[in-house]
Amino acid sequence: MYCLPSGTPRAYTAPLPFEIVQVPGRFYMIFQTTPLVRYIYADGRDHPEGFPATFMGNSIGKWDGDTLVVDTVAIDATSWLDTAGTPHSDALRVVERIRRSDPATLEIDFLFEDTKAFTRPWRGKKLFRLDPSWEMIPGVICEDRFRAAFARRSLRDEKDWIEFGK
Repeated sequence: MYCLPSGTPRAYTAPLPFEIVQVPGRFYMIFQTTPLVRYIYADGRDHPEGFPATFMGNSIGKWDGDTLVVDTVAIDATSWLDTAGTPHSDALRVVERIRRSDPATLEIDFLFEDTKAFTRPWRGKKLFRLDPSWEMIPGVICEDRFRAAFARRSLRDEKDWIEFGK
């Protein structure tokens, strides 16, 4: 239960680095907190019908002046909005307005709409400071926990073996 991906927008709440990479027609957001990459399609498409719910959802983006506006739907309802565990339903739509307020500050304004979970839409804001000394470290969620558990015991100890078919 501790190894599920953070998802959108909870991935922003960890004090770890993330990267935004722009290529023609899309953006990639790579979060240190999760091995998932968030794809933001910026080629004019709409959200596809029947897209399966995922922790990162389905995101489409477009520029509004110097602001990237990202509209995300199909976010898995088992995910949380934040580290406090704020729930949502399968009807959640998150609209982010992402811009640089100065060369070292990224500002994200959020609009949360979920007619099944909230009585009305509500907003939030996150500010991030650029830290050129941070580096992305590849890893897998809970890799540290698996490694620590493996180091404490040897697979050669018969007491740790699991026998199937009994």
